[in-house]
Amino acid sequence: MDAIATDVLILGGGLGGVAAALAAVEGGARVVLVEGDRWLGGQLTAQAVPSDEHMWSESFGITASYRRLRDGVRDYYHAHYPLTPAARAHRHLNPGAGFVSPLCHEPRVGVAVIEAMLAPWRASGRLSVLQPYRLVSAETDGDGVRAVIIARETDGESLTVEAAYVLDATDTGDLLPAAGVEYVTGFESRRDTGEPSAPEQAQPANMQGVSWCFALDHVDGDHTIDRPAAYDHWRAARPANWTGPLLSLTAPDPRSGNPAAGRLDINPDGDPHAFEMALDREPGGLDLWRFRRIAARRNFTDGFYASDITLVNWPQIDYFEGLTFADESLGVTEADAAANREAARQLSLSALYWLQTEVPRPDGGTGYPGLRLRGDIVGTHDGQIGRAHV
Repeated sequence: MDAIATDVLILGGGLGGVAAALAAVEGGARVVLVEGDRWLGGQLTAQAVPSDEHMWSESFGITASYRRLRDGVRDYYHAHYPLTPAARAHRHLNPGAGFVSPLCHEPRVGVAVIEAMLAPWRASGRLSVLQPYRLVSAETDGDGVRAVIIARETDGESLTVEAAYVLDATDTGDLLPAAGVEYVTGFESRRDTGEPSAPEQAQPANMQGVSWCFALDHVDGDHTIDRPAAYDHWRAARPANWTGPLLSLTAPDPRSGNPAAGRLDINPDGDPHAFEMALDREPGGLDLWRFRRIAARRNFTDGFYASDITLVNWPQIDYFEGLTFADESLGVTEADAAANREAARQLSLSALYWLQTEVPRPDGGTGYPGLRLRGDIVGTHDGQIGRAHV
C-alpha cells in the first residue's frame, strides 16, 4: 500500500473543506484534500443547492475567502454568459433570482470558480486534491489521529495518508467513528446540556433528513418519467407534523409549523430582480419555483434558455423514515442506510411524477408533463436525478 505524508489532511471537499484547505495553504502548510465526489464544493456543486444566506451577505457577515468565491461566480457569468443589459448592470447579479439567496447559480459555475481559487496552490505542490476517494479506516495514537487509509472509488486502490493534523469536513462526520472519537447525534437532553429548549429525554436518532435534490425546467412535450416503484407508498404518506398528504403544495411553515399553502408559478415573466430579499418578513419558500431557482431565463438574452431551471429542494422531498448513514450506536447497518438512501431517492422521483401528473394547476387541470429532469445540470451519471443533500 502506498503512503504519503503531509502537514494537514482534510477529509471532505465541500465548502468547509475547501475553506479549510485555502486557510491552511495560505498559512504555509502542505495540505492533502480528500473528496469522494468528482466535484469539489459540496452543497453548492455536487448537491446543487444554493446556500441559505442572510439578507446582509452582500455587505457584511461573511469571510474574505467566501467573498472571493461569490465575486468569482458573478465574474464568471459576466465573462462567459449572454446577460441582458439589465442583468449585466445589476450591482448584485443573482443569475437564478432565487429567493433563498442573493446569489443562486448553476453548480458547474461554482465548480469552475472553486477550482480556479485552488489552482495556484495545486500548481505549487502545496495542495494535493485526491478524488474520488472514500475513507476506509483511521490509525490513532492515544488521542491523536496519526493517519487515515483511503480508497479510490474507481478501482479500490488504497492509500495511507499520514498527517500532523487531520480535519473532518465530511457531511456526516465519517472520521469520528472510524477514529473512535466520542460523539453524540441528534438531540441531547435538557439534563445533559442545561439548554431550556432541549427535550427532557435525549433523541439520538432525531436528525434533519436528507433531500435527494434534482433540477427541472419546463419545455414543450411530454417528459413524464416512468411511474416510480414506491409511488403508491409516498402518495399515501401523511407525516405526523403535516395536516395533509406529503405530496401536496401545502407544507408546514418553517417558523410556526402551521399549514402554509405553496404555489407553483412556472416560468414567470417580468424582471427577475424585481423583489426584495427580506427573509425576516417573507421566508420565500411558498413560491416553490423561484425558491431555489438557479437560472432565470429573463436574466439572459432571448432564447438562450428555453426555460428557467429550478432546483427542487422542497419540504415535500425531505426523507423522514430512517437514517441514510450507518451508525452502530443507533443500530443502523450499512444495508439499512443503503435501503433508506434508495427510499429517499424514490421519494424524490415520486414527487417529480406527482408534479408531472397530479399537481393541481390554476386552470383546473392536473399535472405538468412539460417538466423535464435536467440531470446534466447536476452532473449525474444517469442523466436523471441528483444527489442527496444533507
